[in-house]
Amino acid sequence: MTERLSRRTVLATTATAGLAAVAGCLSDDDDEESYEVWGLDQGTDSGYIYQPDGDGGFALDTEIDFAAYDDTPSDGIVPHMIDFTHDYEYAVIAATAGSQTLIVRTDDRELVAAVDTGPGSHFASVSPDEEFITVDVIGDGAIRRIDADFEDETFDLTD
Repeated sequence: MTERLSRRTVLATTATAGLAAVAGCLSDDDDEESYEVWGLDQGTDSGYIYQPDGDGGFALDTEIDFAAYDDTPSDGIVPHMIDFTHDYEYAVIAATAGSQTLIVRTDDRELVAAVDTGPGSHFASVSPDEEFITVDVIGDGAIRRIDADFEDETFDLTD
């Protein structure tokens, strides 16, 4: 009999391992490019931003306590998956327990919007033209759309 991995096992393993994403090029001078790596810790509602240390490794630069944002629920948010705009000026984070999608300005790490997208907001993805954000809401078995104006920092949920 062939054993199969269940979805729960795969998700638990993924959650334990955490997520990391390259936030992209922060500066571009003639000698070198600078970038940072963002990681999410679902167990502590935290984000960690690492910078290259110059020796081929990374050093922790910033820790974000997503649960401390004013617009997040008191019972935690569980930041689950992250995507970025093409210029890496904004991070879009689905929060499974918080039933929200968070939009964070990467330059100053400020929360610019917390959109109630529904229970189990699993993954949020910025459209190629950056006019909307698509959110997989597994608790409702739905896909939600957030109309996005990153320039004005306005975000409206539409179904």
